[in-house]
Amino acid sequence: MREERFARTVDTWARSEAGRPAKVERDIAFVEQNLERQAVRLERAIHWVETWPARDVKRFRDRGPLYLDKAGKIMWGKPEGLEPTAITMFF
Repeated sequence: MREERFARTVDTWARSEAGRPAKVERDIAFVEQNLERQAVRLERAIHWVETWPARDVKRFRDRGPLYLDKAGKIMWGKPEGLEPTAITMFF
Protein backbone atom coordinates (compact mmCIF):
# COMPACT_ATOMS: atom_id res chain seq x y z
CA MET A 1 0.00 0.00 0.00
CA ARG A 2 2.87 2.37 0.85
CA GLU A 3 4.65 1.53 -2.40
CA GLU A 4 1.44 2.21 -4.35
CA ARG A 5 0.94 5.60 -2.68
CA PHE A 6 4.61 6.45 -3.17
CA ALA A 7 4.34 5.56 -6.86
CA ARG A 8 1.23 7.76 -7.20
CA THR A 9 3.03 10.64 -5.50
CA VAL A 10 6.06 10.29 -7.76
CA ASP A 11 3.77 10.08 -10.81
CA THR A 12 1.94 13.24 -9.72
CA TRP A 13 5.24 15.08 -9.30
CA ALA A 14 6.49 13.84 -12.65
CA ARG A 15 3.33 15.06 -14.45
CA SER A 16 3.56 18.39 -12.65
CA GLU A 17 7.20 18.83 -13.65
CA ALA A 18 6.43 17.86 -17.25
CA GLY A 19 3.84 20.64 -17.46
CA ARG A 20 6.08 23.34 -15.97
CA PRO A 21 7.56 24.69 -19.24
CA ALA A 22 4.06 25.30 -20.63
CA LYS A 23 3.02 26.96 -17.38
CA VAL A 24 6.07 29.22 -17.47
CA GLU A 25 5.28 30.23 -21.07
CA ARG A 26 1.66 31.06 -20.10
CA ASP A 27 2.87 33.03 -17.10
CA ILE A 28 5.33 35.00 -19.22
CA ALA A 29 2.59 35.85 -21.74
CA PHE A 30 0.26 36.90 -18.93
CA VAL A 31 2.90 39.11 -17.30
CA GLU A 32 3.66 40.83 -20.61
CA GLN A 33 -0.05 41.52 -21.27
CA ASN A 34 -0.60 42.65 -17.70
CA LEU A 35 2.36 45.04 -17.82
CA GLU A 36 1.00 46.61 -21.01
CA ARG A 37 -2.46 46.97 -19.48
CA GLN A 38 -1.04 48.49 -16.29
CA ALA A 39 1.07 50.94 -18.30
CA VAL A 40 -2.05 52.18 -20.12
CA ARG A 41 -3.95 52.50 -16.83
CA LEU A 42 -1.06 54.38 -15.25
CA GLU A 43 -0.94 56.81 -18.16
CA ARG A 44 -4.68 57.49 -17.81
CA ALA A 45 -4.36 57.88 -14.04
CA ILE A 46 -1.51 60.37 -14.40
CA HIS A 47 -3.62 62.48 -16.74
CA TRP A 48 -6.57 62.33 -14.33
CA VAL A 49 -4.40 63.25 -11.33
CA GLU A 50 -2.88 66.18 -13.22
CA THR A 51 -6.30 67.62 -14.10
CA TRP A 52 -8.16 66.70 -10.91
CA PRO A 53 -7.23 69.71 -8.71
CA ALA A 54 -8.20 72.21 -11.42
CA ARG A 55 -11.51 70.42 -12.02
CA ASP A 56 -12.22 70.33 -8.30
CA VAL A 57 -11.57 74.07 -7.89
CA LYS A 58 -13.69 74.84 -10.97
CA ARG A 59 -16.54 72.71 -9.62
CA PHE A 60 -16.38 74.49 -6.27
CA ARG A 61 -16.39 77.92 -7.93
CA ASP A 62 -19.23 76.97 -10.28
CA ARG A 63 -21.33 75.63 -7.44
CA GLY A 64 -20.39 78.37 -4.95
CA PRO A 65 -23.68 80.27 -5.36
CA LEU A 66 -25.62 77.06 -4.76
CA TYR A 67 -23.64 76.35 -1.60
CA LEU A 68 -24.23 79.88 -0.33
CA ASP A 69 -27.95 79.73 -1.12
CA LYS A 70 -28.36 76.36 0.57
CA ALA A 71 -26.38 77.45 3.64
CA GLY A 72 -28.55 80.58 3.90
CA LYS A 73 -31.75 78.54 3.73
CA ILE A 74 -30.48 76.19 6.43
CA MET A 75 -29.40 79.03 8.71
CA TRP A 76 -32.82 80.68 8.44
CA GLY A 77 -34.63 77.37 8.80
CA LYS A 78 -33.43 74.54 10.96
CA PRO A 79 -29.76 74.90 11.92
CA GLU A 80 -29.67 71.32 13.23
CA GLY A 81 -29.82 70.21 9.60
CA LEU A 82 -26.58 72.02 8.76
CA GLU A 83 -24.17 69.21 9.60
CA PRO A 84 -25.59 66.40 7.39
CA THR A 85 -26.43 68.85 4.61
CA ALA A 86 -22.94 70.37 4.59
CA ILE A 87 -21.46 66.94 3.95
CA THR A 88 -23.82 66.40 1.01
CA MET A 89 -23.20 69.89 -0.42
CA PHE A 90 -19.42 69.61 -0.50
CA PHE A 91 -19.22 66.06 -1.78
